[in-house]
Amino acid sequence: MPYNSDRFNLKNWKLTLPVDNKGDINGEALEIRNLDKFESPYFYDAADGGMVFIAHTDGATTSGSTYPRTELREMNGDKRAAWKPSQGGTMTATLKVDEVPSFKNGDPGRLVVGQIHGADEELVRLYWENNTVYFINDRAGPNNKEIKFNLLSADGKTPDIALGEKFSYKIDARGDTLKIEVHADGKIYTSTTPINAVWQSDSLYFKAGIYLATNEDSGSGRAKASFYGLDFGHTPGSGLGGLSPSNPDGNNPPPDPDIITGTRSGNSISGTSGDDTVRAGGGKDIVRGQGGNDTIYGEDGDDKLYGLEGDDKLIGGTGKDLLDGGKGSDTATGGEGADTFVVSRGDGGLRITDFAVTGAKDTLLLKGYTNAMLKSAYLKSSGSDVVLHLSDNATVTFEDTSMAEMKLAIFKAFISNKVNSFNPDGAAVPDPDPPPPPSGSTKPTDGSDTIIGSDHANDVINAKGGNDSVNGQDGNDKINGDSGNDKIIGNDGNDLLNGGIGNDTLYGDDNADTLIGGTGADKLYGGQGNDILNSGLGQDQLSGGEGADTFIFNQTPDLYDIIFDFNVAEDKIDLGGLLEDNGLVIIKPVSGGDGLYIDPDGSSGSDKVMLLAVFKTDISADDLKDILV
Repeated sequence: MPYNSDRFNLKNWKLTLPVDNKGDINGEALEIRNLDKFESPYFYDAADGGMVFIAHTDGATTSGSTYPRTELREMNGDKRAAWKPSQGGTMTATLKVDEVPSFKNGDPGRLVVGQIHGADEELVRLYWENNTVYFINDRAGPNNKEIKFNLLSADGKTPDIALGEKFSYKIDARGDTLKIEVHADGKIYTSTTPINAVWQSDSLYFKAGIYLATNEDSGSGRAKASFYGLDFGHTPGSGLGGLSPSNPDGNNPPPDPDIITGTRSGNSISGTSGDDTVRAGGGKDIVRGQGGNDTIYGEDGDDKLYGLEGDDKLIGGTGKDLLDGGKGSDTATGGEGADTFVVSRGDGGLRITDFAVTGAKDTLLLKGYTNAMLKSAYLKSSGSDVVLHLSDNATVTFEDTSMAEMKLAIFKAFISNKVNSFNPDGAAVPDPDPPPPPSGSTKPTDGSDTIIGSDHANDVINAKGGNDSVNGQDGNDKINGDSGNDKIIGNDGNDLLNGGIGNDTLYGDDNADTLIGGTGADKLYGGQGNDILNSGLGQDQLSGGEGADTFIFNQTPDLYDIIFDFNVAEDKIDLGGLLEDNGLVIIKPVSGGDGLYIDPDGSSGSDKVMLLAVFKTDISADDLKDILV
């Protein structure tokens, strides 16, 4: 027998029932925290897949109310959820109101079917009443008073939703703006209102289900509602999984779409050649849409969603998801978690609605493009979006972001069976991939030599003078370029590379490497692994690549360095012995990025403040406490 928890992610909800802990209606309403495999006469799974809520006017109530309810309350694990408008939140649901109680005069009653609740008042109470939907904000307008708000379509009409008719709603509170939508009859009814300052310090949480606006003193009968979708989230673009599977955009759905539903455990699901809607459920799912214009919801868990052919919509939900639209003009929403969006050469366009560049950062992974093709990739603003233009005229659109924010974005490309980082910024960052190993090997001389280390050995190589090319091959190698403009590749292993004197280029490649620029205008590329980059003297270009890298500055600089891909979430700055006890570290904007300055003794004398490096990614003074070692 299926339960609501088989179809819905209920792990961050608790339930209030209109009975007490003895099953009577005289005591305080019962709360159920663990909803896994839970059912009752007031909360059960219907044959059509609906999550049914039932409450009677004479039911038990909570200590703070005189009206019964069967209602879910948002949780954060075992704790009560409590978030601020600055964090924001989105809740979506698809439902139908099946029954309502009656007032004593015979008029039909009304129900609350969704809320944003505060400590004492409600920012949103969304009502179904007499075939329409509206909401009330308890602290609105110039006087922070209760105000009723209608939702209007483009032609100025309010919703007309009969008993038993499905509709969807979206409640979004973020910053100082409250947006509410109702999707019904092929139309979208909306309201956008300000969130007053009084709410900004309140502790908010979502509620969904049925909360009666009548009781045994004012009416009689029961209320019943069936939910077919329910989701919430707190990152932009998340919480959208509750919109109607057949009507997610408020448009009339195609006839007889295929709706495929997974379970709470991991599933492997394949769609049909038609326009499918897939709800994967919980667990680590793999979903392939096949042909048609598909809508795929990963929901809970670390999912892999493949649209394949057609113009698809992929919604990851919670977890670290992989979203690959395939061919066609696709739209992807990662939801909560660090997600990966995949675009292959020849696929066409992809629109990403919620690409995260801070916190749980998302990744764009390109496949089928060569290094030469990636050199022509570039970013360009387009209204409120940023668009990545690729060599095959494909585009990737990042909605509601800016060029400044995209400095923090993670871009990767799968080339020659390896995943490498790249920067879509013209020639600003040279290709971080090491060149192919040189052919032929000579012994080190004072001339320009080609030197190849031994496979599977820990080599020690001193290249001597000249402009040398050195490849350490496998093993933990120690390579010293000595003088000359050298090109040194560590290859596999934990390597120690020292450029020495001259304008050197060092590639750590795989594993945890240590790169020392020495003297000259050097280029240091850590590659994959947790690398250490010590630039030395001269104006150097530094790229840590993948992993948690450390950039060392332990010499008084003659020129500042450039760091292209510093990640404040994992990379570190080591200032060695440059600072005295009262020394200061300063971050402030400079031409081309953010500057890292030091005042060695804290005297703030202009002759002593030194610019060490310029970051090409965004960094602020607030980050210093986390990045300095």
